[in-house]
Amino acid sequence: KVSLFPWEDDDTLRAVVFVGHRMVKKEDMDETLLDKCSKITIEYDGDVKNVESYFNVECENVEGNVTAGGDVECEDVEGNVTAGGDVECEEIEGNVVAGGDVECEEIEGNIIAGGNVKYEEKDEEEEDEE
Repeated sequence: KVSLFPWEDDDTLRAVVFVGHRMVKKEDMDETLLDKCSKITIEYDGDVKNVESYFNVECENVEGNVTAGGDVECEDVEGNVTAGGDVECEEIEGNVVAGGDVECEEIEGNIIAGGNVKYEEKDEEEEDEE
């Protein structure tokens, strides 16, 4: 099966950029285009499997991973979160890599942030209850 797009036909929600008729790939993004994309927010009302976007992302629950060129604001993410900007979520079960600040109620994985990090650590008593 031949596809016009460089990704699998899966349940991932993707937001991409076109300049004219040409789809811009991540490696082709320059500072000017990144700046323009940071002013756009993709808001998804409902649960989704995975999200990949050059823009800011706002969503409810994500069963998998979130990758965004800008900020990420979600409720619960069952996978990893990678953002060029800030990350604000209730719970992230995986790792977080952010270019900006990270603020979450709970993060189960590792955190790498270019800004400040604020989250509540899971204490041993809560872990024993699970």
